[in-house]
Amino acid sequence: TPKTRASSARLLNAFVAGTQHEYEAYVDQMVKTLVHLFGDPDDEVQLRAHDALKALVAALDRADKKENDSAPAVSAGAYASTVLEEIQLLSRAWGEGAVPGFNRPKGLAPLLPFLLQALMHGTPETREQAAQGLGELVTATSEAALKPMVVQMSGPLIRIMGDRFPWQVKAAILQTLLQLLGKGGAMMKPFLPQLQTIFVKSLSESSKAVRSLAVKALGRLVAMSPRVDPLLNDLVSGAKGSEGGVQLSFIHALELAVGTAGKSASKPVLANVVLGIEALMASGDDEVRAAAAAAYGAHSSNCDDGEVAGAVSSLLDGRSEWTERHGRALAVASLVKHLVLSGRHAA
Repeated sequence: TPKTRASSARLLNAFVAGTQHEYEAYVDQMVKTLVHLFGDPDDEVQLRAHDALKALVAALDRADKKENDSAPAVSAGAYASTVLEEIQLLSRAWGEGAVPGFNRPKGLAPLLPFLLQALMHGTPETREQAAQGLGELVTATSEAALKPMVVQMSGPLIRIMGDRFPWQVKAAILQTLLQLLGKGGAMMKPFLPQLQTIFVKSLSESSKAVRSLAVKALGRLVAMSPRVDPLLNDLVSGAKGSEGGVQLSFIHALELAVGTAGKSASKPVLANVVLGIEALMASGDDEVRAAAAAAYGAHSSNCDDGEVAGAVSSLLDGRSEWTERHGRALAVASLVKHLVLSGRHAA
């Protein structure tokens, strides 16, 4: 019954807060049970589970600092995989943003130490699990309940992203930051300069998965950024100064950025971007030409009908090199596509 579950959680709280006995072998099961109770429909059960989990974290932290009070708290991080598993189960059972225990006032506070300690001090595998767990929390929690925790979650993710870790860790962190940008809203604005640097740098990663997530993240970030000129400059420079998959990632990011926020750019910067795109449209690489043409089409959102007509006329001007003619033909097709999708096909 709910009364029995609430009483059990309350007794567990008293036990971990006051016992002198060794119970390390049972901590994993304690964590699993208490996190599971965050999905209990009874409010009292949720409250007691919250309190008991906070008491357990406090006990683990005390043990970490027993010999040295300045030592970091790390023990809770050992149970990150258990917490991740239970969060996933609750998310599937309740649906997006609907786990009741997460949506209480400061409902995520008892869970974050497990994930943040693993993120900051764990092995690469546990860091990946911790980042995934934070992402699952973002998905399973309502915007109102998430917002007070956004800063506490974002800071460590950003710090770890600046270190050298396997691509799996970076991909998990980027995915979670992408989710935080979507749900955190205005609370993420203080982090925008740091995030922009991280995302642009990630476009140069060897992992395609990391680069793809960085492109998506930049597409979301640019819509929130008050100043787009530095980003556009970085992207066009990166596109011109790289090759292969990295170059394509820069161009894809440029397509999203110029299409989403090109109107916010200064005229000199936008003109430089267009020149850079046009140069890439003449590349000897088929994929680069196609990507650059797509970016050129996205730029149509920044042009009035007269400018679009002039651009089409210029693109149809005959050129000697077939690669350039091909790139321009692709750009015309992309322009038409964007005009139709935006309802401006009559132009």
